[in-house]
Amino acid sequence: KVNALNDVEKFLLYLQLPTGISTPSSSHSGSLAPKTEQMHAETWIRSHLEEDPDTCMPKSEIYDDYKMFCERHKNKWLNIGDFNRLLKATFPQVKARRLGNRGQSRYCFSGIRARGHMTVPSLPLIHTTEVADSEDEDSLDVSPAASNVICQWASKLFSQPFTSIALLGKYLIANNYVSSNSLNAFTVLADHSPDTPDSQAEPAEGGFA
Repeated sequence: KVNALNDVEKFLLYLQLPTGISTPSSSHSGSLAPKTEQMHAETWIRSHLEEDPDTCMPKSEIYDDYKMFCERHKNKWLNIGDFNRLLKATFPQVKARRLGNRGQSRYCFSGIRARGHMTVPSLPLIHTTEVADSEDEDSLDVSPAASNVICQWASKLFSQPFTSIALLGKYLIANNYVSSNSLNAFTVLADHSPDTPDSQAEPAEGGFA
């Protein structure tokens, strides 16, 4: 069964294995990262980095960016060792390198670069049973229309303009209408598209009655 797992799944399984005799001092070492933090880290890695055989990035720079992202969104983060192992499991072609003269060298990951445009998994479309089961090729696509209706409803409710479900999701997370600790919330927040108005993130006055 283990051989059927991919590299990332093997790494996540490895993190859950016991590391030896448990002692009071080691029980708080944080060597076993919670699964939620692992999923958050993998989502960040896949949305912010991509493989490129001609470039390299300092390990500290990558980890600092990841940690600052977690701090900004009040999420816990992996320690640097677990993070680096997860990164190499996510991108198996990436290699650790030491560049520069001894005493002035920098430890880098070779074969990786920051994405020019952050990509995140697409939000699920809103479907209805009637449309999914319909065989009429001329039937209207209800999903965009339903999204527009939801955005119009939310705009009236919060007195804020919402032009997409993604903007509405960010607003709900930023104003604590939903938890920011879920994987779905982390994925939405990972999108740094420049078309998000600053006003969308401002706290609403009063919230729900």
